Amino acid sequence: MESIKSEASPDINYALVEDVRPPMYRAMKYWGKKPHNIWSAYIERYCPPDGIVLDPFVGSGIAAFEAAKLGRRSIALDINPLSGFFIEVISTPLNEGKFISCYEAIVAKIEQDDIYISNFTTSDDGVPALIQNFRWLNKEVEELVIEKNDGQIFRIPAREADKVLARRMSKLAIPYWYQA
Repeated sequence: MESIKSEASPDINYALVEDVRPPMYRAMKYWGKKPHNIWSAYIERYCPPDGIVLDPFVGSGIAAFEAAKLGRRSIALDINPLSGFFIEVISTPLNEGKFISCYEAIVAKIEQDDIYISNFTTSDDGVPALIQNFRWLNKEVEELVIEKNDGQIFRIPAREADKVLARRMSKLAIPYWYQA
């Protein structure tokens, strides 16, 4: 194989320090997880643009992801089938239109649900509002975050009716899950 080293870019013969890991690299817990920026430096330095990165012990997939980010192809193998699944899922492009369509279908079903309506709606000075979340303190609801029909979001103190609602809701059994 032809060497890709040159005087302008000498070998990496110095310590590379790990950067803060992006969230996607914190999703899978592997003992031997290598820092993404160090993989990137080695791949960029030692794999030509038309080269292939081989990682026979892929683990969390960082080498494969960094190769893809740098425009290199990769072959990633591991005895653990979860590694292959993880890489496939993370590297498959998101069909944004389908995602939004499914999201909107789920929201439409939930908005018509009697349990949802009775447990996640309230009023603020007579104006209907959706409850975005409850803030609990010492096993009691202290505050609500609500969204009014005009899209404005407010934080309001919990009233007695809201506390009763939260207590009742915390005992609900959910008999189903929505699927799009």
